[in-house]
Amino acid sequence: MKMEVKKCQFCQTEIKGRADKKFCDNYCRSSFSNKSHKDANRLLRVTNSILKKNRIILEKLYLSKQGIENSFQSIKFLEMGYNFKFQTHWKEIESGKICVCCYDYGYVQDSRGQLAIIRLN
Repeated sequence: MKMEVKKCQFCQTEIKGRADKKFCDNYCRSSFSNKSHKDANRLLRVTNSILKKNRIILEKLYLSKQGIENSFQSIKFLEMGYNFKFQTHWKEIESGKICVCCYDYGYVQDSRGQLAIIRLN
């Protein structure tokens, strides 16, 4: 009776060892997994990258005006590369206004139509 030759699912070399073994080594196993999950994780990587950039912009603007009035026109956000389509959550603050948040920073539109940056606790 001739045994069936099993091949590695990643590199197609002959597998020796257990009958249920699918990969020749850990490199091929992890490479196969990374390749198969690459497209599924792409959207998450892109979204997280945009959210991180937005947070950095909010933090820079907040720190640049700390102790001074920290309201900016939305054009300033856009010039720095802020993407208004991405935020982590919304939060109602004590004044009843809605704060658009990106992690621990957010902005609220003030009475003049400018965006005031706040840091959340």
